[in-house]
Amino acid sequence: MECSKIEDIANAARAQMTRQNTYTELEQYSSLHPNATQAVGANDPNNIRGRGTGVAFDTVNGGTSVDINGIAEVYGSGRKAIFFVNEYNPHNQYQCPPR
Repeated sequence: MECSKIEDIANAARAQMTRQNTYTELEQYSSLHPNATQAVGANDPNNIRGRGTGVAFDTVNGGTSVDINGIAEVYGSGRKAIFFVNEYNPHNQYQCPPR
């Protein structure tokens, strides 16, 4: 049975994308992989790849320095700056109402 033109295109694209994937059975991507975490290393000295801490839903500690401190040229950007204007912050956390 012949492949359709779209299948030919998809198979060619799949082969190219598979070659670009750097993760292997020995080095699988996960929430603990250096590309997913905040770890600063030789391959990522400015911590631009990962945002996570390796802990599920750790939104308090996750993020890069830009996420945390903001951009100097953008007033009020970054997680630290928003604490001063947001009604809810680490000292006044939102609580879900009881059911």
